[in-house]
Amino acid sequence: MRHLRHLSILLALSPWSPSAAGDTLVALGGSFAAQGCALADGVDATHTLRIALEHEDEDWLVRGVVVDAPRAADCTEQGRSVGVLVSRHGLDFVGAWEIDLDVGYDEHGVSAFDARDRRVFGSVRQTTAAAMLARDLPSWEVLGVRVRPRVAAGWNFGAAEPRAALAVRVGERLDLEGDCDGAAGGAYCALRAALRFDLEGDWGLEVGAEHVNGLQHLDDPFGGRADAPAAVEDNRVFLSLTRRL
Repeated sequence: MRHLRHLSILLALSPWSPSAAGDTLVALGGSFAAQGCALADGVDATHTLRIALEHEDEDWLVRGVVVDAPRAADCTEQGRSVGVLVSRHGLDFVGAWEIDLDVGYDEHGVSAFDARDRRVFGSVRQTTAAAMLARDLPSWEVLGVRVRPRVAAGWNFGAAEPRAALAVRVGERLDLEGDCDGAAGGAYCALRAALRFDLEGDWGLEVGAEHVNGLQHLDDPFGGRADAPAAVEDNRVFLSLTRRL
């Protein structure tokens, strides 16, 4: 309930009015996870199903991603990764500084071993309800392509930790994003790179990579049965077919 109150407060501070002129995409595809599955004849890569929805306009970024994948070294159980982000950016503050509001939720299925070497499963979760000071840094061109960075830093009330974020748009097709919650040595960080290509009509392709680290710094998902997740990071590349709505 405490986290829900934080989410409600931040949403109330920023009326929801995404522009009809914004860009809304749905994506269906797969991803390739670095961990793989240990089998009798070696290690096979873990292939997963990935579904995403994204809306972006001048003021809002709304993104939802769900990944269903095997987990544990032997892939004995399915795990779910969920990422939801609603970001209201560009609220006027002072001079070139603005206020960004992030509301979101992350979940990753993880495994570990208990004291008797039995495998246990759980899910680590992180709630975001953050207010940050942000500004666009001076842009520059590389080989005729405009590079536009934006930095933000503030407080994540959902996790009671500091939060910092960096977003870089390269041209109109490549997005590089990263954010961290927590202090050095105990931070939970997520990084993302996505490149889009237009196909016929409203169809397109999106290829990218996602990296999450610091899973061991989130709340214990095993109820004390294990010390920390067997894998403390999540790495995957993805390819999706997109449809513009």
